[in-house]
Amino acid sequence: MCEVFTPIFDSYGMDVVYDGHSHSHERSYCMGGHTGLSPTFDLATHAELNDMGEGASGQGDEAYSQISLGSRADDKVVYTVAGSSGKADELDPCEPGQTLGCTPADWLQHPAHFFSLPEKGSVVLDATATELTSRFIDVNGDVIDSFVIKR
Repeated sequence: MCEVFTPIFDSYGMDVVYDGHSHSHERSYCMGGHTGLSPTFDLATHAELNDMGEGASGQGDEAYSQISLGSRADDKVVYTVAGSSGKADELDPCEPGQTLGCTPADWLQHPAHFFSLPEKGSVVLDATATELTSRFIDVNGDVIDSFVIKR
């Protein structure tokens, strides 16, 4: 999927991609150019960085700019898995040696993730002509994760 779709999203200036069916809420860094498996992800190469050289959060004063501050191009995408209903909070840990029909201990630990949590909730989007705000709201109505992209 990464090999085929990432170059398309990057080249057409896609700002955010929503996906589902992971029974969790996951959000990547604002990133571009990564088409390999998780061990090949490099924060400094693939993600938008903040003033301290860390992966930017898209929150508060670190709102993402539609045009990357690093590359000066519209070449970064935020990938969000918004499939956290159903069995999001029902983990079935793998026994030693088991790989199918269970939840691996590291299932949400992808290096491209800024945020990941196995919790039920919904993503709510608000958009204006100059700003997109994405919020993950849990079943109690609390905002657990959010980011802003400014045009």
